[in-house]
Amino acid sequence: MKRVKLYCLFLFFLSIVNITKSQFYNGLQMDFGKNRVQYENNYWQYFRFQKFDTYFYVGGKELAAYTGEFASKKIPDLENLFDYKLDSRIIFII
Repeated sequence: MKRVKLYCLFLFFLSIVNITKSQFYNGLQMDFGKNRVQYENNYWQYFRFQKFDTYFYVGGKELAAYTGEFASKKIPDLENLFDYKLDSRIIFII
């Protein structure tokens, strides 16, 4: 009987060790990866056009301007192709 109690006590302590070990998550020390949340504040700016907006942050101003020029030319072509006029604004994120 004493051995059974000792065995049960041993299993109990063994299960507690596994539970306490699982409480410590190593994810905060990991590098950025897939589905990892980034906590970084970016200063977003945007260009507003007639039918769309292009949002960008530091270093993306030239690409946002190019996207605006390209979209200004192509959106009317696509509206004619599909015979559909856009009801709301399109948002491009650069």
